[in-house]
Amino acid sequence: MSVHAATQAFGSELRVHLIHYYALHPGTRQVDAVRALGVERAVVSLNTRALLDTGVLAQAEDRTYTVDQTRFRELLRALEDFGTVETPGTPPERRN
Repeated sequence: MSVHAATQAFGSELRVHLIHYYALHPGTRQVDAVRALGVERAVVSLNTRALLDTGVLAQAEDRTYTVDQTRFRELLRALEDFGTVETPGTPPERRN
């Protein structure tokens, strides 16, 4: 479920910082994020793995990371849609 994945990806301040770091520095390694964020390697590793599991991060063969912008936007939309109140009988394009 995308809402669940979104809460997993965005539900931690560190994960949000990691997404931001990898988005600004695509193709970097975990060790670079460790240095930049000043967080222990094990913590970065655990949270990077969680972001990979949600699909927000993609890992290249050389073990560098990049944010999957399509998946990132999909999860943001899932959160937005989850908060939308549905009115019975209202077409989806007219719901607020």
